[in-house]
Amino acid sequence: GAVGHSDFRGIVSPAYTVLKAKMEINPKFFHYQMRTEFYKNYSRRFSYGIVDARLRLYYVHFKRMYSIVPPLPVQNSIVAYLDKKNNEIDVLIKGKLKLIENLKELKNQIIEKLITKGVNSSVKLKHSGLKLFGNIPKHWQVKRLRYVSKKVKTGTTPSGKVTDYFENGYYNWFTPGDFNENYLLLESERKVNAKALKNKEVSIFPANSVLIIGIGGTIGKVGLITDEASSNQQINAITFSKEISPVYGLHLLGLIGRNLIDILD
Repeated sequence: GAVGHSDFRGIVSPAYTVLKAKMEINPKFFHYQMRTEFYKNYSRRFSYGIVDARLRLYYVHFKRMYSIVPPLPVQNSIVAYLDKKNNEIDVLIKGKLKLIENLKELKNQIIEKLITKGVNSSVKLKHSGLKLFGNIPKHWQVKRLRYVSKKVKTGTTPSGKVTDYFENGYYNWFTPGDFNENYLLLESERKVNAKALKNKEVSIFPANSVLIIGIGGTIGKVGLITDEASSNQQINAITFSKEISPVYGLHLLGLIGRNLIDILD
């Protein structure tokens, strides 16, 4: 049901159908009409496929569908009004997105200050020896990660058929797409079963482990799991020892992750 009007001359892939009107119309009117929720649901009735993700709307079925066709002047006035309103809304959205980005930056600055300086602003400081952390409280220590973590595991992708290890699954199996901006991982739609664990097809991470993406465009993103879980090979799981709170470790690795490219350079 994806549809759009184009002002440009060009080419498309075989997945698209290009339509040209037989009568005088305003193409943008139909652009707006066919992008409504009503029309999207209507399109499903003429689409074919095994599951929603594989539905296809062929032209032979599309041409059987009905459309509201008001007089051309009415089409033009509706399009003009919608264009105007859309532009106004886009300006508001742009302003809100800028505000959200500023608030995210402020949140990161507050987190960074607290995890590297603590809550007591009058405490004496010393240099940590690391550019990323700068000055830290004099009585704090700096240790390598391997000395404050129990385990560092890398996820795996089960081999064989999907039904073998994902059917009737119990353990969340995360990919980078499951990470969100709040550092807490949501439920994954993909869950591995006991057979995957028994056959050693996956690594199971302990609850309260911190996951960090180690490969790909979202490298450095982190998340905390509160139950046992698994992941693909793009993700590493770190289980901290008792001297490090999982939530503190999460924010600490979040700081490292946000600066990972600079660190690697």
